[in-house]
Amino acid sequence: MAKAEFAPGLPDPARFGRVTTLPIGRPLPYVVQRHLAERAGPHYDIRFGPNGGTRPTLFSWAGRKLPEKPGQKTLAFRQPLHTGQYAGFEGEITSGYGKGVVKTHDKGAVLITKVTPDKINFVVIHKKHPETFTMIRRSGPPVGDVTARTKKTQGGMWLLINTTPTDVIKHKKIHYTKVPAEQIHKLFDPEYLHMEKIDGAAALYKLLSDRIEVMSYRPTTTGRPIVHTYRVGGTTGVNIPKHLVGSVLRGEIFGVRTPTGEAIPAQELGGILNSSTLKALQKKQEQKVKLKNAIFNVLRYGKAPVSIDEPLAQRMTMLKEIMQHLPQDTFRIPRSAATVEEQKKLWDEIRSGEYPLTHEGIVAWPRKGGKPTIERSAGLPYDRYHS
Repeated sequence: MAKAEFAPGLPDPARFGRVTTLPIGRPLPYVVQRHLAERAGPHYDIRFGPNGGTRPTLFSWAGRKLPEKPGQKTLAFRQPLHTGQYAGFEGEITSGYGKGVVKTHDKGAVLITKVTPDKINFVVIHKKHPETFTMIRRSGPPVGDVTARTKKTQGGMWLLINTTPTDVIKHKKIHYTKVPAEQIHKLFDPEYLHMEKIDGAAALYKLLSDRIEVMSYRPTTTGRPIVHTYRVGGTTGVNIPKHLVGSVLRGEIFGVRTPTGEAIPAQELGGILNSSTLKALQKKQEQKVKLKNAIFNVLRYGKAPVSIDEPLAQRMTMLKEIMQHLPQDTFRIPRSAATVEEQKKLWDEIRSGEYPLTHEGIVAWPRKGGKPTIERSAGLPYDRYHS
């Protein structure tokens, strides 16, 4: 005979689980329940973990308030593991532990980005704009099944902080010179470095100590940043040297079809980037797409701003140093052409329509520094360029 639950969704009040077993980097069920409990008083229950059905897999915390705005923080008390199916519970608990009414306040999915016995970083990913949070253990031992049973401890007090970015990455917009295809011969010149113009979405990249924050080149209509960090993936778990923390890069997010390696159309890329992070991850899997980043300029090196007028060689030296610390399967410098012969070859490949990563054209960077020139492949209108 199966053992009766201590309370709805709570098989064992002494079983807390180890937070370090939370899987990193994949969507996990998440729910916030408003619990109008008679004994404990009104509070919110925050739960996330693997989808375990009737098994106790949901790590749980209870708090009086929620840190709904960036910068806000609140205390949350660790609760025992709840069953996976309890995430869908709404209704009245008529007696015993937790007696009162339970309502769903929010429900969706989270990504765990980093976890230790004392700290959990996670992202709420089912909303249009992702929200990031940090939980820090303030009291009580980092409990597991054994310590919870032997010490009769509750899960301890944790601090829950809303760490969602609010500041856009400051930058000066560059207005490119545009040259039609029939005038391309004017820029076949070793005084320029030609780069492939990737079929992508303009983005800015800020290097933090443990991740690369990826943001749209443009903010929302309310001035908040559009964060693509977790849609893109492959941007966490890095170890950026101290002198490079704060660096800002300019590049393009692009998608490739696996296993062919061909760039996906702009409409398909937009459909992924304009979705919630959860839907973006689902679309990437269903459509066999991997998002990557083509980085072509440095706007800030550590704490020092870098001007577009600085010689290209200096900026490329900085960029190549930074690239050594970024994931090589996700970040790349666009293919370049230095000599006239190489420039003509790159142009011919792109114009033929057989180049796998772009049909747009090339960008010519003056070696002495200054604004680049865009050269379009035949038949592509300028309004396709969204940067």
